[in-house]
Amino acid sequence: MSQINHITLDKFRKKADSALKQIAKDLGVEFDGCGRITYDSEMFRCKIEFNSKQPRSKQLSFISPTALIGKSFQIKRSIYTVTSYHRNRPKYCLSVVNNRGKRYRVPADYFSGRGVTEVTKSYKNPYVH
Repeated sequence: MSQINHITLDKFRKKADSALKQIAKDLGVEFDGCGRITYDSEMFRCKIEFNSKQPRSKQLSFISPTALIGKSFQIKRSIYTVTSYHRNRPKYCLSVVNNRGKRYRVPADYFSGRGVTEVTKSYKNPYVH
């Protein structure tokens, strides 16, 4: 390459994609393509991603977080009531209150599995407003 500009990088991307697809096929993985290419007059950089073709061995039974608001769950002796869902907190997106008034932030899959039972009788948590 004599000059690095968007025209030469487009040519590079096409050739690199075709070559890397063949390599991925030989190795038994999926090629996700080249990412965004950043460059200046002397060098360029791009991200290349490969993924395994094997499915995940354990799929979580996932419930929509908004469907959990207002529901109560029992874990051992404590009853937790989901009070709110926060989209801006991707990891710990649910706020819950236990039966003693202690507030926690938990992930969305916290109530799937692990010996959790939903409280079906009408339970009114005195700490939830």
